[in-house]
Amino acid sequence: MGLKGQCSRCDWTIERRLKNMTRSCPKCGGAVYLHESEKSSAAVTIAISIAIMAILAITIEVLSNVK
Repeated sequence: MGLKGQCSRCDWTIERRLKNMTRSCPKCGGAVYLHESEKSSAAVTIAISIAIMAILAITIEVLSNVK
């Protein structure tokens, strides 16, 4: 599953994973930013990832204190 990105120089759109969005444009080498239509999807993905990390941290902390 990828998100649409748009080059700041040539306006070329590309589909990438969120972690690879900071790579430069393969066409002209410009900076790639998240496309306007994908911002809500990215926010939901980031929020879910943060929630899962918090739940895992709490679970690990609780299980490490069990004797």
